[in-house]
This record gives sequence, C-alpha cells and structure tokens, in this order.
Amino acid sequence: MRKLAVASLCALLALVALSAIPPADATSKDAERLVREGSFKLALDAYRKIDKSSLPDDEKRWVDFRLADLLWRSAPEGDDPTPFADAARGLERLLQDDKGNPIRDRVSAEAQESLGDLSWMPRRNRNWGLAWQRYSAALDWWAGSPDVALARARYLAIVFKAADSHENGYYNYYAANIPIEILQNATDIAATPNDKSHASYLLATQLSRQTDPESIERAR
Repeated sequence: MRKLAVASLCALLALVALSAIPPADATSKDAERLVREGSFKLALDAYRKIDKSSLPDDEKRWVDFRLADLLWRSAPEGDDPTPFADAARGLERLLQDDKGNPIRDRVSAEAQESLGDLSWMPRRNRNWGLAWQRYSAALDWWAGSPDVALARARYLAIVFKAADSHENGYYNYYAANIPIEILQNATDIAATPNDKSHASYLLATQLSRQTDPESIERAR
C-alpha cells in the first residue's frame, strides 16, 4: 500500500472520484445528524422515508449505503442473523457495477468500512482478519482522497478502531497485526496531541515486537 502523508493525499485527485455524498435535503441532513449521535434506528427510519427517484445517481448510492449500514447497526444482537446477512449483501452490491467491475468512490470505501465493522463489532461473530481486509480497502481509498481533513479523520478512526481491543488481557492486542507502514501513516498525518500520542504509541508497540536493533531503537 502506498505511503500516506498529508501532502500526498491530493496525489490521486485525477484517479479518485469524490462522489456519492449525502443528499442535501432536510430529511437527509436530519438522518445524518442521528447517525452522528448514534441513534441508528431513528436514522434508518429517516432514510427509509427518502424518495430516491428524484436523486442523482451518486446520492442514490449514498442512501443505499446508509440503508444497508444502518440495518445492521440498529439490529439487536439476538438469535436472528437476518438483518446482518441482508445488510452484508446490500453493502457488497455497492462495491461493483452491474457488470461486476469494481467501483472506487466514497460509497465503496464507506461500504468496506461498514463490512469491516460488521465483522468486528458484533460480539457474536468477531473476526479481526476478515475485518482488516475490509478496513485495509477503506484505508487505501482514503489515502488517495483529495479531501485532506476528512481523509485524515477517517483514516485515523479506522486505524484506532482496528487496534482497539482488550483481548487476552492486553490493551490494543490486535495492533500487532496492523502493518507498520499503516501505523507510520497514522503518525505522519495525526494533527491533535491525543491523535499523535495514540498513533505513536501504536507504532512504538509494533516496533518493539520486531527483532532488528533499528526497530527496537525507534520504539524507544
């Protein structure tokens, strides 16, 4: 994966389409507010009220993404796997066109992250390896996004989320599985003191597990 730095976020502007944004109508704005608040069931109900027939294709893709993403996030972790399976199928459909060609836009990155969360967050079926495949695809897209501020926030959020766990009594247990270049990217783009210290800690922890003297010295 290419190395990410703040200055390089604009390098693929001609190759990556920053499309598929939330519709600007009042209902969509309110639904996005509910998403930010974590009110996923209310947000899902709001998005279900949106008439997609008059929307441009990129906004339709965003609505389709939210409908699938919020379906599983609002579902109880009970014995019924149907919402999770239906959501996964809906998210997978957003990754390619009708001819099976991959789509690379913001919605595809959002769908990959949601699929990663779906493999990682529900306690009944946690699969870090599968989740990381999805997170890695999302990180790759954000690394080439021309929206520097949003890309920084989303990149760091995914890295921190993938590393965050308390498995086997160890904090950030799964950080050992994240490639060093990804953790280095995170330290390069972190801007706030908290993000800088968090990213540096993850990188140092990973470097300390290496066997070469240079990595160990960097960890110190």
